[in-house]
Parts: sequence; structure tokens; C-alpha cells
Amino acid sequence: MRATQNLPTELIYNEINIGKSKTVRYFELSKGNNTSTPLTILLRLSDNRMFAKSKPKYWLSTRDLKKWATPNLTGLFPTSTNSLYFGDHNRKESLLLFDLSNPHTLKVKFYKGYYPNYNTIQRLLNSFK
Repeated sequence: MRATQNLPTELIYNEINIGKSKTVRYFELSKGNNTSTPLTILLRLSDNRMFAKSKPKYWLSTRDLKKWATPNLTGLFPTSTNSLYFGDHNRKESLLLFDLSNPHTLKVKFYKGYYPNYNTIQRLLNSFK
């Protein structure tokens, strides 16, 4: 069975508490509907402290009602383009693309039930901007 690409869910998050921490950034949903995604209204993006063998650049966490969920939702893995990252949800069941080109904005595209090979991910990232 071959996975087919669906239209992605596009979300835009704005940074809150700017400058509160050097290694952790917090974001709040400002545009889009997150109901069909694993993403929450609040997100936490923290620097990788080199504990995982997969070596992502950042870790993305979601917020439960009262606390940050563990384990992290996904790692943000670097690509050949600066400020563009990719991750997965539920062990490569779904693809997440991230754009951090604007310093205080996080743009996310969520492809439910679609996780292609790395070359296809690169093409999707090139069409991101």
C-alpha cells in the first residue's frame, strides 16, 4: 500500500515570552486549526542537549492542560536549507515541516498519514516558502 500526499494542515505560531530563556522558546497558535493535528495551542521548542542518538537540532513539546507532555512530540531535523526543518509523528506515520526563517514565528505544515523519503521531503521544503 502506498501513502498518498494529502493537503497539509498549515499552522502559524508566534513566540511568547521572548528572551525568557536562551535554550527554550515558547509559541502560541495565532493562525490555523489544530484540531486534526497532534499539535496544541502552546508549543515549546528547546535546544537539543545531545542526549539522543538521532541528533535533532531542536525538540518540540506540546502542552497538556497543566504541564508539558512527555515524551517530546518530535525532534526538528536540519535540512540543506537554513531555518527549515522536518520531523515525524507516531514513528514516521505523519510528516511535520517547520519554518523558522522569521525569528519570532514558527510555521508548521502537518501531513497526516504521509511520510515520504528524504528527497521528497526536500522538494516539499523547497515549496514551503
